[in-house]
Amino acid sequence: MTAEGIRTVTFDATGTLFGLRRPIGASYGDAARRHGLDMADDELEEIFYHEFVKMPPLAFPPLPLTELRGIERLWWSRLVKEVLLEAMPGGQTEQGRARLEEVFEPIFEDLFAEFTGTSGWRAYPEARDVVSELKSAGFAVGVISNYDSRLDDVLLALDLLPLFDLVINSSAAGAVKPHPEIFHAALASLHAEPEKTLHVGDSYEADWVGAREVGMQALLLGRRGPERAVEDRGFPHGEGPAAGAVEPIPLADLTGVLSYLGLR
Repeated sequence: MTAEGIRTVTFDATGTLFGLRRPIGASYGDAARRHGLDMADDELEEIFYHEFVKMPPLAFPPLPLTELRGIERLWWSRLVKEVLLEAMPGGQTEQGRARLEEVFEPIFEDLFAEFTGTSGWRAYPEARDVVSELKSAGFAVGVISNYDSRLDDVLLALDLLPLFDLVINSSAAGAVKPHPEIFHAALASLHAEPEKTLHVGDSYEADWVGAREVGMQALLLGRRGPERAVEDRGFPHGEGPAAGAVEPIPLADLTGVLSYLGLR
């Protein structure tokens, strides 16, 4: 793999450009307690990731933005309700379900708002400087993420959105990484050739393998966190390469991208 000829760099979002401000379980636990339900944070954490990977892909047919956002809210509402019912004492009983229905909407609204901005997410310390340096050096830069249409809102809140030439989310693209369709859509929008495009992300399967399968170059980021399950829907990023496969060397942080491209 060589950096020669690279003119475009795309990034994964969660776990790469930004990450959770606190554990998912703490967010869910606080929201539940604010509305009278006492649940254990660690149990909520475990249940969330268990339920998340059972959900259908966060990808939908082409729709006007208003309709798409409505469907996304229904998707997340279904997930949040399942998590709370599973964690709530008596949640599987008729009485438990009725109790949750009384307070579900404000709990859901609290959580949906938290993960639309800086209350739920934080930019990694080097992210803004690295992307800015790439732009200054003449690279086109984009984001390719398994996320919903709130991605632009999150990036704007974190002061990252103005740096990018393209932001594409799986919900609007109709495909989740590592499916080739979402990578092809990004390449087409950026007018970029795959062999002259570098993709950077922290999921072996969704980012490194997915990008390479469409002819892009790829770098794997070494940081790991619980947000990976959110981004990857449980793809086996933790299993790593199969026997005999080419193994990536994970970068410690995004400054390694600049080193790879000869900017540092």
